[in-house]
Amino acid sequence: MIQRCIAILLSAGLLLAFCTRSAAGPVEEIEDARVRSYSYDQIMQGTPALLVPSKILYREAVDLIEKGEWESARQKLMLAADLSGNYPDPFFTLAKNELLRFDPNCLPHLIEGFERLAQNFYVQALVGANLALIITIAAIGTLFLTLMHMTLKYWPFIEHSIRERYSARFSFPPASWIGGIFLIVLVSMRIGIALYIMILILSVWVSLKTKERVVLIGMIVFVSALSFFAPCSNTLAPVVDQGSATRRLSLINERGTDDELFRLISGIEDPAYGASRDYAVGTLLYRLGILNEARDFLLSSVTMDKDFAPAYINLGNVYFKQEDYNRALAGYQNALTIDGENALAHYNLGQTYIEKMLFAESSNSLRRANELGIEDYKTTHPATQFRNLTIFEEGFSVRNLWNLAYIEGRTRKGVFFSEILGPFLLFPFHYMWILLVLTTIVAITIGIKTPKAKKTFNCENCDRPVCGICADEELGASLCPDCAGVVEGLSSVKVMEALLRHRRQKILKSQAKRARRRTLLLPGGTHIYQGKIFAGTFFITASLIAVASLAWRGFYFKDPSSLIDSGSIWRLIVPVAVIVYSYLVSFLQKEPKDSRPFWILPQELRDIEKKEHERKTETVPKETMPWETADVL
Repeated sequence: MIQRCIAILLSAGLLLAFCTRSAAGPVEEIEDARVRSYSYDQIMQGTPALLVPSKILYREAVDLIEKGEWESARQKLMLAADLSGNYPDPFFTLAKNELLRFDPNCLPHLIEGFERLAQNFYVQALVGANLALIITIAAIGTLFLTLMHMTLKYWPFIEHSIRERYSARFSFPPASWIGGIFLIVLVSMRIGIALYIMILILSVWVSLKTKERVVLIGMIVFVSALSFFAPCSNTLAPVVDQGSATRRLSLINERGTDDELFRLISGIEDPAYGASRDYAVGTLLYRLGILNEARDFLLSSVTMDKDFAPAYINLGNVYFKQEDYNRALAGYQNALTIDGENALAHYNLGQTYIEKMLFAESSNSLRRANELGIEDYKTTHPATQFRNLTIFEEGFSVRNLWNLAYIEGRTRKGVFFSEILGPFLLFPFHYMWILLVLTTIVAITIGIKTPKAKKTFNCENCDRPVCGICADEELGASLCPDCAGVVEGLSSVKVMEALLRHRRQKILKSQAKRARRRTLLLPGGTHIYQGKIFAGTFFITASLIAVASLAWRGFYFKDPSSLIDSGSIWRLIVPVAVIVYSYLVSFLQKEPKDSRPFWILPQELRDIEKKEHERKTETVPKETMPWETADVL
């Protein structure tokens, strides 16, 4: 009897030293009686966290914020955070509204939100899927639109090259028609964005400047890398599929044991998930106190997967409840053999040592559990504290669930992102990297093999396209036939320069008007036309992300269990503001100053004319004036 009292006192001391006091207070603070009753039912069913009540409270808090009742909303958000464990939205909303009110608590709450995001597999996976898809679409769209702008910029070069090479064999319509005809033909072909990108690369490569080629190659490499790793997107498919095995198994981390959840998990027949399925079923039975059946399922799980530490922990829990402490110790020790840093295994081991009155060993295990973060487990599984449990159960870790998603994704016949992008690309996205690499190699080869005489460049006076075949270089500058015709037959360099400058100003003004009309169709075009390629691609990417956000109302993949409507006014204002700003920047972009020197023709011509003028002046005899003759006489 005395030994028993001593054991009880020591146990109480250890619990006070290493454990946090638990209470059911947060559930009692729920105002809605139905939600409060549902919460108690979930606690009795063994739920680790009250996610549904937390989402309901979060929705109520958002409604209060819209009504301007901040303090009441703040209390509900804090309560929602306390009930959920790893639901990040309450902290993100707190941080956003505290920032608007200059409350210094916004930073800690923002950090806590990101920490919860890293701990919640489902939220983490949805964010990852949306982020991966928006990056992929933005990269492809930026490459395509940048090539379109470059085609508009260098279309006169392309048209000139076609005419020079094939005008002897074919009749061409007026130059102003060719661009429209080319566009109509491409659109009517409906070959998909992937092949359009290929055609545009081949069309503009020879005309591009060095900096533009470098940026274009960078974008091609990035899109090719996304394409090459596209099969990895299959890991995300089970996450967004509510009927997937991964999603069904993950529900044991979010819900208590009920008939529907038991049916969903028991219905998984694929042997690839046998160990995880039996582990989940055993855990659900353990929560209901059906210990013998729970033990059988957990034993089946560790038989199929001998390295599955969570199954050993929950199997040890079953033995602990059955007061078979030796086998309980064996279960926890097996878990620690697999994962020596598991705080839960150390904690449950310490509790088992207490029951066996091995207090020194218990003290070491509980201390180690504290060092490894057992308090973090209690925070992320708040409902476990409402039941005053002696030992805690283990659920699927984020790593376990990602492994399951990877296994399930490998069984897909297609590629997830290729299926989404297929209607737009009309080409398998996971093979698009081959198309881009081959196209780039062909474009570079064409650029190298094209003779210098056939390469198109700018007239040094008016910037119109000219090539080695039609360029006039008699005056020491590469001039187009029209500019050469303006000064044909003239001998005065000053007169020629004046006529060339007059023509240049007229042509450049006309070109600027046409370029303005073309490039304002899409943001970033003005920058690309002026050679500011980095700024142009930035505004194109920002506009694409904004348009996608408007089209999807924030997210492409949405959480069907979310109780919050995603139609927030900020989801409309922010993307529209980005689009408007991008257009304004393009519209207000000033034309760059002409960098050409004042004199177009070579200095040698002016020197020759000057020397000729001086020679003629020296050979003409000086006329004698009458008064000079009188002085002589």
